[in-house]
Amino acid sequence: MMNQFNVPIMIAISRKSFSSRLFDLDKADDRLIPTLLFETLMTVFGGSLIRTHDVKETKMLIDAYEEIKSEL
Repeated sequence: MMNQFNVPIMIAISRKSFSSRLFDLDKADDRLIPTLLFETLMTVFGGSLIRTHDVKETKMLIDAYEEIKSEL
């Protein structure tokens, strides 16, 4: 989807406040799951650079996605 521009697309969703409003979350620490969800979705849509506060968790999720994406 986003790769139609033929340039790297940066994803910068990490712990943004919109997920607090969307899911009624109080603390920034509670935003990890929505952050991972949206980062993965944007990766599926063609994002190739991820700016994140949660490097370990994001890498784990992207690695897991790469392992299973051919099955989807």
